[in-house]
Amino acid sequence: MGKRLNLVWQWYNKKIAEIKSGQSGDYWDDNLAAITEKRNRMMRDNINKAARFVINWCIEHQIGTVVFGWNQRQKDSINIGKKNNQQFVQIPTAKLKTRIAELSEQHGMKFVETEESYTSKASFRIG
Repeated sequence: MGKRLNLVWQWYNKKIAEIKSGQSGDYWDDNLAAITEKRNRMMRDNINKAARFVINWCIEHQIGTVVFGWNQRQKDSINIGKKNNQQFVQIPTAKLKTRIAELSEQHGMKFVETEESYTSKASFRIG
């Protein structure tokens, strides 16, 4: 999902820059509105496809609980390098979380939101 969304953002930013070049900072017209609407539709479509993929995988493997790691304001002041920041921050994870929660409910699955730090660590005992 991430690669597609980044391509959408890259396309959008390039088109906006082309149209706004030589214009004032607050310039806006119908062409910009149409491009923005197209970008929004493309983003929504990709979010729906990613959420549907997760739900279908859970159904196929008979999984009844979806656990989503989440931290409020997780993208604020993130510092993972210039390129990684650009790629990660533009992904609308809140919309993905909301859509997965909706689909989980529709299919009778339990949706659990937990602090992300607990989903990223593996703990095990040897012995």
